[in-house]
Formats: sequence, C-alpha cells, structure tokens
Amino acid sequence: MESKVFSRKELYKMVWKIPVKEITEEYLVSFHSFKKICTDNQIPLPPNGYWSKKKFGKESPPIPLPIQDIKEEKITLYKRIKGDQRDLGVLSDFEKLQLEIENDSKVNLVVQKNYQKN
Repeated sequence: MESKVFSRKELYKMVWKIPVKEITEEYLVSFHSFKKICTDNQIPLPPNGYWSKKKFGKESPPIPLPIQDIKEEKITLYKRIKGDQRDLGVLSDFEKLQLEIENDSKVNLVVQKNYQKN
C-alpha cells in the first residue's frame, strides 16, 4: 500500500490548495478523521463556502498556520485504491506498526486481525 508522509506545513498548504473532499477521495481517510488530524496538528481548514466563493472569484486569504510549540509529528496518509473504503486516518500506535509490518516487502509476516491488547 502506497503512502505519503506530510509535514504539518505541507498538509496546511494542501488543504488550502484543494478541497478536503478531494483529499479524502485520494487518500484512505474519512472527512471526520482528516478533520481530527488537522485539529490535532493545529492546521486551520477553509471555512464552509470557501471553495464556492473561490470558484466565483471571491477568494479570501487563508487562515495563517499557527506557530506550534510541540514537537512536530509527521503525518502519514495512505493512497486510496479504487473500491477501498477503509479509514486509515487516525490510527493507534499498534495499527501504525501493523500497517508498517504488512507493507514491508522484505517481511513475509501478517499480524492477526483479532489481536487484543491487554
């Protein structure tokens, strides 16, 4: 499964360049999960109606990216393959590790789906 790693600043630029709906169609992330990723990383999203106004030449300036005092995390989004409706937007550390293992071509290992943490 192909993935793309974004910095906070890269994701900010993307949400002001293309609508979130298009982002959720390109990557395995739901609107709700993508919005949570942006909220958790203090990435402002365009307000409702922004893209309609822009279409008719009434573009408003982007909301500035706030300065963040915490350590910046890399944000991984997984490319959507036609028909795949999974939401891999907000994953636990275990789920991230599971995806990493399953997608490592050097390892012939599958993590059981019914694994439960203690």
